[in-house]
Amino acid sequence: MKHTNTKKKSIILLILLILFPLSFIFNQSILNFFESIRMDFLNFVMLTTGNFTEWFIILIVLIILLFITEKKHLPKYLLSFAIAITITTVLKYLFMVPRPENQVISQSGFSFPSGHTATAFVSLPYLNKIYPKLKPLWLILVLIIALSRLYIGAHYPSDIIAGTIIGLSSAWMVIKN
Repeated sequence: MKHTNTKKKSIILLILLILFPLSFIFNQSILNFFESIRMDFLNFVMLTTGNFTEWFIILIVLIILLFITEKKHLPKYLLSFAIAITITTVLKYLFMVPRPENQVISQSGFSFPSGHTATAFVSLPYLNKIYPKLKPLWLILVLIIALSRLYIGAHYPSDIIAGTIIGLSSAWMVIKN
């Protein structure tokens, strides 16, 4: 089982690493698509659900780890979270990529990589480990966050893919040890 799980993780990371350089080719086209489907109601939904869902996921993980399961996973989750935030912050200031133009709501700071996506995806392996039957739900929630960041124009697709890689890698690295 452990070998199969490692193989799945390797395949996921390989796919993401292949998609990452390809995303630079399509960054603007994908942003243009999301910009073309914007409407007031959807703007409200994406702004609300994107931010709410991120904090909702983090809160769910913390509540589960503090009150429902063994507390042994909590330090690992917090360490994974700290690693993801640190890597994201360092890369933002190292590359200083400006955010896309035409945002639904103006966002400050740098674009690359997506911190929202990294923190959402750092939670995914923990949620999958604790409640594996709900894997599709957890995946949908983190994808809502990632897609909302694209829709509102806060990030390029490459930012989202990088945030996904950082989040998953941070969690898998800590869970493994």
